[in-house]
Amino acid sequence: KHRTTLKKKILPVKFEAAAPAAGTLVETAVGKKAGEILTSAGPYALAYLRLEYQDEALLADGVALSTNLKV
Repeated sequence: KHRTTLKKKILPVKFEAAAPAAGTLVETAVGKKAGEILTSAGPYALAYLRLEYQDEALLADGVALSTNLKV
């Protein structure tokens, strides 16, 4: 069935403050689970996110994050 449809992806993200620890849930502004933080360093992290939420406002531990990074 839909085995080639990609729904989740590891994406680089940037936080407005220090990134939370690995395993922290990433949620949308309305509280829906969007993914989790895999690893972090300073304000940057790698997150395993549902692609349907990547362009929405996302929060992890109350800290806003952005997925629009040039790598």
